[in-house]
Amino acid sequence: MIIINLCRLNRFLLPHEKIIIRPADLPALPLTTEEELEKFEKYLSKDDNAGATICYMSQIIGPKDNIKEATYKILRKLISNTLAADFTLKGGKNLSKKCFEKLMLYEVVQGAILEKRSETEVPEIDAATSLWLKQALWRRQDDGSLGKRIKK
Repeated sequence: MIIINLCRLNRFLLPHEKIIIRPADLPALPLTTEEELEKFEKYLSKDDNAGATICYMSQIIGPKDNIKEATYKILRKLISNTLAADFTLKGGKNLSKKCFEKLMLYEVVQGAILEKRSETEVPEIDAATSLWLKQALWRRQDDGSLGKRIKK
């Protein structure tokens, strides 16, 4: 929370600074494999990295984006459709899908949105994230296929 407040303070004191600064050692995005996700989770486990990533991600949210649009923009930047298809927000029955809300990655999503839209309720972010994850199989996959869509 302190890092988020510092980010807000910097934007208030330096509003003319329009440069999006990528945090040092930020792994390549979007994440496409479980291994990349594990490395990213380790990267985020350091408080400085998590805060810097939240600040960085919050900068891609546009001034007119609603919560759903903001959530989708951040998730598209962070995780590929192929990897997202392995997750649901709460996790699947019989371990068929992994739990996304337990990841620090999800804290970045929430933090970035709350950084820009402090009036947002967490259940709004949950709903948008859940829907985006459910639809992952229907979007273009890493191999270029159309996912579950049937090509006409």
